[in-house]
Amino acid sequence: MMNLTRKQIKALLEVMSSDNSRPVLCYLWTENTEDGSYFIATDSYKAVMLKTHHSQDKQLAVHRDELTKWYKLAKTSDILAEEDILAMMTEQDINFPKVPELLKNITVVAPDTIGFNAGYADTLERIASRPLYYKINGELAPMVATLDNNTYILMPIKS
Repeated sequence: MMNLTRKQIKALLEVMSSDNSRPVLCYLWTENTEDGSYFIATDSYKAVMLKTHHSQDKQLAVHRDELTKWYKLAKTSDILAEEDILAMMTEQDINFPKVPELLKNITVVAPDTIGFNAGYADTLERIASRPLYYKINGELAPMVATLDNNTYILMPIKS
């Protein structure tokens, strides 16, 4: 079962967009894949897929404002459990980005150099609570790290 600390929720909020002109990216949503069910968040530059043990028949999501409320009221030692996140979620009729599909369509090309935002990498590492090791898939392809059945995605900087 997934339990997120207050520090991890803060990092998760940094992965979620706060740009109201792109409201779809302001959510944490559920998605079923061949590998299981995930909570997914992205701002299009970085993304996280957190493995959940609850398969959903319908599209559920929670807006960042709800997670922000929890974060602001939580004490340092508080934990937000998977069930609590699901309880915050409501059914949504939104076409969320197909992050798992993005990972299936990667063509690996070994680059000489790659640029990425170290702050974004730090944010994803704070969610994981451990160092992440990324597979580099090409100069412009997503860099992907997998740890404990969770997936962390970081987009390189276009030169």
